Amino acid sequence: GEISQTDEYVMLKLRLSSGISEDEFFARFGKHLLEKYPKITAYLDSGYMKKSNGDIQLLMLLRQTSF
Repeated sequence: GEISQTDEYVMLKLRLSSGISEDEFFARFGKHLLEKYPKITAYLDSGYMKKSNGDIQLLMLLRQTSF
């Protein structure tokens, strides 16, 4: 399937240590992040993400690492 602009934005922002600003997401897309992506709440509850001052950050990221 095709990736939407909001999906692409979320995927890119979660790669950054600053994460996703809920206010910035709303200003850009006119939607509330947690309403658009309700699964984020489960990730927050399980400790995979954290919310601080309106920013949501991914805490555990599985990446390929090259040495």
